[in-house]
Amino acid sequence: RLPSDGFLEGMFSILLGPAFLLSYFYLQGEQIVVSNPVTVQGIAFDGAAHRAGLKDGDVITAVNDAEVTDFVDLHLDLMMEGTKQETVTLTVLRDGKAIQLEATPSVGQKELRQLDCGYDLEVVEVDSVYKAAEVSVTQGIDYFQQNGRSLAEFSQGKLPLTAMTGPIGMLDIANQLMETHGVLYLLNFFAVITIALGITNLMPIPCLDGGHMSFATIECIGQLIFGSTWRVPHRLKGTLEYAGAFLLISLILLVTLVDIGVYQMAIDFFSSFTSHT
Repeated sequence: RLPSDGFLEGMFSILLGPAFLLSYFYLQGEQIVVSNPVTVQGIAFDGAAHRAGLKDGDVITAVNDAEVTDFVDLHLDLMMEGTKQETVTLTVLRDGKAIQLEATPSVGQKELRQLDCGYDLEVVEVDSVYKAAEVSVTQGIDYFQQNGRSLAEFSQGKLPLTAMTGPIGMLDIANQLMETHGVLYLLNFFAVITIALGITNLMPIPCLDGGHMSFATIECIGQLIFGSTWRVPHRLKGTLEYAGAFLLISLILLVTLVDIGVYQMAIDFFSSFTSHT
């Protein structure tokens, strides 16, 4: 087995993402994205943005010391900085001048931090299969980068476990998207899921394709050093694969508990218990 085998198998799921996106954009006839730089447009009365003093036309450039270059940056920065402290400092450009505002983001589902405002949108007309292919590739790359960054932030402990979503949470999200955006939007949602699964599958966890790719790479190097018959010991490989499978199953169960609220109930219970002892 060659290292490229695991890579190609792992990439298959990622490549399904643009395929879903191509179908979605072609049928939808347009692509709607938050324009860059992130510009505030539409503020909810008495929401987080309103209380902070944000105005239409303000360009958000940073959350605390974290730079904001696009909407994904803003989303993740609010999540990471908002879990450290209740109030964050927003750096915004207003009439060409940089000012700082103190904001207390509201907390939504999955502990998502929000400013309760809208943002300037860019609408791209999709009038052919070629245009659909073009925007689906660029959107797929964006989703790949977003998922990769989110996974990296979570592995470093910068994103809370409650920000993750398991099977039950995905069904809930799909149902909400179908109600608010229609059945067609599910193709976009499926693209995000397949790309996320593809990235996860390429991680060097023994029971995944990324793990198989790692074993194959080690064996190729080992054969150059110790001879063409050298292999990773079968018992060691089997033990690591069982351990990897146990880790993944445990994570899925834990995220499922988060989805149904049991995890947060347990945290609240033990927090209240320790506060009285």
